[in-house]
Amino acid sequence: MHLKSRNIFLFILVIAGWFALIAQFYLIIENRVASLAETVARYFGFFTILTNILVAVCCTFLLFKPGSVAARFFSKATTQTAIAVYITVVGLIYNIVLRFLWKPEGLQMIVDELLHTVIPLLFIVQWYLYAPKQGLKWKDIFPWLIYPLLYLIYTLFR
Repeated sequence: MHLKSRNIFLFILVIAGWFALIAQFYLIIENRVASLAETVARYFGFFTILTNILVAVCCTFLLFKPGSVAARFFSKATTQTAIAVYITVVGLIYNIVLRFLWKPEGLQMIVDELLHTVIPLLFIVQWYLYAPKQGLKWKDIFPWLIYPLLYLIYTLFR
């Protein structure tokens, strides 16, 4: 039963994640004000997009390729916890700071809620219920900071 309920969470995350990412890509292309190349670069320049891609890839491997090298990597307590931290940051920053800066409508509102609220909450619940926790140490935090640090450096130079 444990595996079945975990797979339901993963399935929902896979479907919601890839739908939201593809729909957001469509919307940013459809409503672009810059060149196609610049628009694509901007899309892949958002921490929200990169982190949701990470969640979608993680869940896809865990669900569809559980015995693969990638799934073994994504199954690690440290990897799942790092991703949970990253997607929590996405949800918190958007919902505390950015949510009130605009009022998306239609498909954009659905995508926005998926990327910033639904997927972060679902992944956090999935992590809490099903991710391994044994072996986690406080020193594990430092390698987790590499991704946000690299993103910060990229953002400052961009």
